[in-house]
Amino acid sequence: MNKKIGVIGALFLISLLVAFQASVAKSYSAENPSIRARGVKNVIVLIGDGMGVGQMEITRLCYGHLH
Repeated sequence: MNKKIGVIGALFLISLLVAFQASVAKSYSAENPSIRARGVKNVIVLIGDGMGVGQMEITRLCYGHLH
């Protein structure tokens, strides 16, 4: 029973945080319409493997120097 309550509580907390993040993002984009007009130019996802390979080195090899 306690485990079930803990799982439900964790799911509630996660959903609350996701809803808060979405509301903050919407209010921020509504205040600054130029962000919405420009859109997203670049999205870089860095995934580490834990073997000491530097993510910035891989990014530099793939995309060149980032400004």
